[in-house]
Amino acid sequence: MTQLTLRSALGKPVATYDPHFREIKKTVSEEDHMLRTPPAWSYDTSVINTVIEYERSHNNPAMDDVWFVIKTTDTKKTYQVSWRVFIENSFRHNRAGSQLALTLNHWSVSGEDFEQLSFDLDV
Repeated sequence: MTQLTLRSALGKPVATYDPHFREIKKTVSEEDHMLRTPPAWSYDTSVINTVIEYERSHNNPAMDDVWFVIKTTDTKKTYQVSWRVFIENSFRHNRAGSQLALTLNHWSVSGEDFEQLSFDLDV
């Protein structure tokens, strides 16, 4: 299987879809592309609709095991969330076109600059 190039409504390549791993991936700068208020990641609705059409035509209308994955070039973090969590919790907004966005509290985060909580325990 080959990856699909996903385009914005304006025709610009903005992400890829890997049907084997069922991942919608984009690689961006966190500084330039993360929404600020509220802190969130977004995807063009045209990208989402393309993946829906692909999966429906390949016998996966429930979108089982589809994931959104964002890799950041500046912070080296990786953000991941399942299709179901994204669709059930996202909100609509318009940033150079119709988009769905999901606040950061819903994403799993890993990577180089990931700030993990630490506790000092006096034992």
